[in-house]
Amino acid sequence: MTTQQSLIESLPAEPGMPGRDLILGTHRLAESELFSDAGLARLIDRHPPDDLHIHTMGEDAGRYDWRRGERNGLSAEELLRAVRDGRLWIIALRIFRHNPEFRALTEAIYAEMTARIPGFRPFNLLGNVLISSPGAQVFYHADAAPSILWHVRGRKRFFLYPARDEAFISREHLEAIFSGRRGEDVPFRPEFDAAAQVFDLDPGRFISWPQAATHRIRNLEGLNVSLATEFWTKETNLRQAIYNANVYFREKFGIDLRDTRIDGPAALVKANTFRVLRRVAPIRHTRPSMQKTFRVDPTAPDGYVDSMP
Repeated sequence: MTTQQSLIESLPAEPGMPGRDLILGTHRLAESELFSDAGLARLIDRHPPDDLHIHTMGEDAGRYDWRRGERNGLSAEELLRAVRDGRLWIIALRIFRHNPEFRALTEAIYAEMTARIPGFRPFNLLGNVLISSPGAQVFYHADAAPSILWHVRGRKRFFLYPARDEAFISREHLEAIFSGRRGEDVPFRPEFDAAAQVFDLDPGRFISWPQAATHRIRNLEGLNVSLATEFWTKETNLRQAIYNANVYFREKFGIDLRDTRIDGPAALVKANTFRVLRRVAPIRHTRPSMQKTFRVDPTAPDGYVDSMP
């Protein structure tokens, strides 16, 4: 497959706007050799170790249990076998920085989206490749950046909840996520599922959901491989600035701003004032890095052994 061929098979007749609306469609990325076992092995071996994150997770969707581990000197083929047979999740981060082939593919598919969706003008594209075990899951969370998940191999179930609804995620949690003060995970209760839209993603399907809508994922079968991409638009960038402004004015000046609307001139004044002030008087904050608590081991039942309690 070459990037001159059409990569998107189908879009809804009126697809809506990525980052604002739910969009489902189909693509042809599975035809690319980049997603074959050999292509994934090349990606793993060439990717900088600091940006190749390996995780495992618990079984209970309501109890956040997400751990990071060591590759343990394994070859790419051994690592893929451990993922196929175990309970692991590999994330190849920042492919735009490290992998020109995946970058070209991502830019090509976004060029098609831009051409086929009137008014869609994305910028600051980012991409990660996700490789995960048949029974793996991603816990309930929300992302600051709007996203499109291009699913390529295996089958997964995607649970989507009402976007930025305080019944499912508090304003305080959203402000902390947008401002980078906490990770994306937020508390989950099983009764949330009554309001979820549930989508089974087969190879060749993609989903884009409203910015910062809470969601979770559970793999159903097979080695799962997806291209996860992020982008920004003027609208989604404004929303991030509004949530950040609430945090900034509260922490810097004690002004308790709560409004998160992005329409109207007041929102623009608030966002632009924040953008100016943060350059003059920034607030510094850091998030602790995650310790590595296990080593990958293809002979172990779940593909890993603990290295610390």
